[in-house]
Amino acid sequence: MTKKKKWMRMAIFLFFVLFGAAAFPIYNLNKEYDRMLMLLIMLSAVVLYYSLGVCEKVMLPGAEIPQIILLNTGLVLLSMGCRYLWELEEVSNTYNFTVPNAVLHIFAVLLVSTFAWRISKKDG
Repeated sequence: MTKKKKWMRMAIFLFFVLFGAAAFPIYNLNKEYDRMLMLLIMLSAVVLYYSLGVCEKVMLPGAEIPQIILLNTGLVLLSMGCRYLWELEEVSNTYNFTVPNAVLHIFAVLLVSTFAWRISKKDG
């Protein structure tokens, strides 16, 4: 693999980490928001993570499901870490970063991105 392709792959994964940080939590179980806003956030997150799965199919053609799950877990944890640092010492971290929100977010991201990878791999 050329250096240019490696840098492009890293840039794409960085994109998903940064935008994934904005999508956390995919649904906040602790705070009531406007339904339309929550629907928009959830829809955006699903589209983002579905796109991640499709990109993984193209960038990692020989990957197997355990590798994809491990990669997606790492990306979502990096995203959550970025979000935590962005809001460091803010009150929002107390109600965003709860165990139920984190578990729901990680599960939803892994489900959507791995499903998208699997579906696009079957089509390709």
